[in-house]
Amino acid sequence: MRLSNRLVSAAFTVAMVLPATASAVAITIDSGSSWSLGSGWAAGCTASGCDSTHTQLNMNWTIDSGLAGYSTTLTNLNDTFEVNFGAGTWSEEDNALVLAETDDLGITGILKLSVPTLADVMNVGVTGTATKASLSDSAIDLAVDFAPVIVNFGTTGQLTVDFSTPSWDCNPSQVCVMAISGNGNVTPGAETQTVKARFTLTRLDQEEEGPPNPPASVPEPGVLLLMGAGLMGLGLARRRKSA
Repeated sequence: MRLSNRLVSAAFTVAMVLPATASAVAITIDSGSSWSLGSGWAAGCTASGCDSTHTQLNMNWTIDSGLAGYSTTLTNLNDTFEVNFGAGTWSEEDNALVLAETDDLGITGILKLSVPTLADVMNVGVTGTATKASLSDSAIDLAVDFAPVIVNFGTTGQLTVDFSTPSWDCNPSQVCVMAISGNGNVTPGAETQTVKARFTLTRLDQEEEGPPNPPASVPEPGVLLLMGAGLMGLGLARRRKSA
């Protein structure tokens, strides 16, 4: 009887240290993704005098035509993929950036995602702010920095969503884009920067809860034999008791 009890105890202990099963996560981007813009942005404007006060930044923000319906599956920890979310096209009649145009430039890219382990389709908003540098040098003058967003799914899974950082170089002494005609006149142009959405599997979803930091290796054959012996001992103990 003591031997049977020890075998049962050993089998139970081995079962407790077996790794929990981790599942992959399938991601689909649905239609309906969009941009949400702060009050400092205005639509692209290249007609003469269309932005005479120069208090808003004229830029067209668009969503990539191939975004909706894109799908992928992340399987292993730190797996990642990128897809074009959209773009910002700087388009002003003077092709220049002045100080009054650099405020209230908050922006959020809203992704509409389907993840099977989530209850419903969800909107993920990745928010950024346009930051300016000196407007009097030849370096980059404006960039939009986005803060990563963590999406929880399943039991313990985590997905990190981030956007790339678009940047432009336009200032009063240096136009960002220009087209020079045959007679030397400078005409308005447009500079487009693509924004990529990056998905990273930062935490695996465990289908069954296990102990902290479970071993990732497959049990040795000897361990499996020990489990079988424990279960056999449990059966023998029950027979003797019933006899």
